[in-house]
Formats: sequence, structure tokens, C-alpha cells
Amino acid sequence: MNQFWATLILASLMACSNSTQLSGDDQNLAAADAAELQANLVQSVTEQVVAPKVQDLSAQTKDLHKAIHQACEAKDRSSQDLQQLWLRAMNTYHYLEAIAFGPLSDNGGELATHIYSWPDKSSGAVVESQIRKFNKKPDTYKLDENRMAGKGLDALEYILFKMLTPEDVLSPDHTLCGYSVLVVDDLLFRVSDFIEQWNKDLNYVQSPVGKANLRPYLAEITQSLFFFDKVLKDRKLAAPFGISNSTGLICEVGVNCQLYLEHPYSLTAEQALRQNIQALSDVINGKAGDPLAFGYSDFFKGINIEKSVYSQSAQLGSMLSDLETLPRGEGFVQKVSEFRVDQCSDGDQLCRVHRAVFKVDEWLKNDFLNALNRDLPGNVQGDND
Repeated sequence: MNQFWATLILASLMACSNSTQLSGDDQNLAAADAAELQANLVQSVTEQVVAPKVQDLSAQTKDLHKAIHQACEAKDRSSQDLQQLWLRAMNTYHYLEAIAFGPLSDNGGELATHIYSWPDKSSGAVVESQIRKFNKKPDTYKLDENRMAGKGLDALEYILFKMLTPEDVLSPDHTLCGYSVLVVDDLLFRVSDFIEQWNKDLNYVQSPVGKANLRPYLAEITQSLFFFDKVLKDRKLAAPFGISNSTGLICEVGVNCQLYLEHPYSLTAEQALRQNIQALSDVINGKAGDPLAFGYSDFFKGINIEKSVYSQSAQLGSMLSDLETLPRGEGFVQKVSEFRVDQCSDGDQLCRVHRAVFKVDEWLKNDFLNALNRDLPGNVQGDND
């Protein structure tokens, strides 16, 4: 975790515990109550929100690994079967990337980039180049550790959705088999590494020592929520929508802006957005459908923060509803290609999603952080996009 962020948010959480006007025994009781609320929040996010998805990713990656090995060693599998297995794992990863504290954020997200490394506009060329290298020397070829686009879930997307047609089957004599097996082997290794590290962290959080020292974990969870600002808003929406932003991924309005969408080969960008927003909603509002769920809204209620501070979180539910009703696949790409921010109306779902994203983003960077009793960090300033 970035040390500046860790120190800042940790101080914020300490301020939440200590910013009372009470004194003596009453102040000690208030601090104990705040500590219990923090513990409830960490426990809910780690055990009820993240842990089940971590196990899902493990199982789904194993299923994909097994299917590709079977197809290339013994039994043919249709490209559509493999695509569905890939999509299950990919969607679970999108949920986890939106709250990527712990192993996925350690060392600048190094492990995460081995699993999935979007955006990389040259991914297709990298995959095809690596396949040619593999086919020349299959016995000695090793995956290029410096070309992330040639491995992970993004490389498999290109192979399964672009290089294979819907009518294709992957079979032992297929020219894509050797490289596909290498990629999925490496993917399983990376995901297994992630699972191992995650389980160690979870065991620590659940231990008596960990339970007595949860503030750093809550600081990491809080930091992870700003994926919403720097990735979801600026990369996944602002660039393909042709809106000026600071990421360098800027396209001219109406000129193939949809090419900047995530998942250009599987055409599943809207599914990635839904998973990202669902994860944030589950952390802020508590996991949907779980009566014992405890989110940041509950935490703020517990420390008597005014409802107006966290009421903006309701926008997350509206976004999910609108995304659910938007067309999928090519239909979503077409909607994005026709999007004009200066012609938006409340009657258009994509316009509503766009507006809600920016409202929630400003809420996160203002009321949300202010509720933790700190000023906004210099590297997460408000903007006009």
C-alpha cells in the first residue's frame, strides 16, 4: 500500500475514534465503540464480501485450466464453452479488482498485472507475436515476463474471442494449443499465489493479534475504493466516452471512441462495469442480500455521521439498475459510440450512468473522506469531467 495513503487514512480512522467532545470514562467508551465498529467493517468486507469471491476465482480459474488442458490433450472443447468459462473467471476478477487491497495491491499491483493487465491497445499484436515465437521453438519457449499483454486473462480473451471463431473447437492438433496451455498454466500459478497470500492475510485478520490491530487493514480497504476514481471513471468511462481526462487515454468524440472500451474482443465492457460497481456497493452499503452485512454506511451511522454524508451511496444502486437494462455486447458498443455528453438527457440510461459515476466520485473524494475527518489527498483532487 502507498505509504502516504496508508498514513493519511490511518490517521483519519484514528480521528474518527478520538474526535469526540466527551472526556474520561465516556470518551474511553466512545473510543471502544468506534474500535468495535471498525472491527465489524473489516470483518464484513474481508469475510462476507471479498473471501467468497476469492474462492470463486480460485475454482473458476481451475475450471478454465482443466478445460483448456482437456481440449489440447484429449477431448475437443468448443470455443463457446471455453469463452463462458473465461467470462466467469473474468467477471469475478473484475469484482475483486475494484476492492483490491492486500495481495492484489502489494508492490504496486505487480501480481495483479500478471493476472490481468488492461489497458494495452497492442495486446492482440503481442499475443500473435508470442505465438509465432512459441511455434518456432515450442520446447524452449518461455512466456515473456515483460510483456503482460501476452499472458493472463487478457491474452486468453484475444485467443478465445478473436483468434477462434464461434464455430471453432480447440483440439490437440490446433496451432493455438501449445501457447494457450502455457498461458493458462501461468494464470493458475498467479491466481494460486494470490489465494495463498490472501488466506494468510485473512487468517491474520481473524487471529487475536490481528483483531487487535485492524486499523491498517481498514486503511487499505478505504484506499482501494479510489479505484472508482482513477480506473473506473477515468479509464473505463471518460476515455471511450470521449471526455477529457488525465490518463492519456483520450479519443476524439465520434472517432472510434468505442475502441477504448475494455474487452474489445469479448464485447463485455458493460459486464466489467457492473462487477466493479457491485463490489463498491457491497463495501459501502453492505453485501446485498446478507442481513448481517456491515458497510461504510453502517460505520458512519455508528459514529453518528449525518445521513446526508452517506446518502449519495444510493446512486450505486441506480447505476446497477441502469447498467442491467442497457444493451449488451455490440449493442453496448454502439451506445457508447453514439454517446455525446453535451446531448445527455435523464431519459437515457447511459447518460444516467455517466452522471451517477461522477456524482459518486465527487462524493467519495469529498463527503466520504471528510467523514473520516481528513482533508482530501493532493493526488485525488476533484475534477470537471
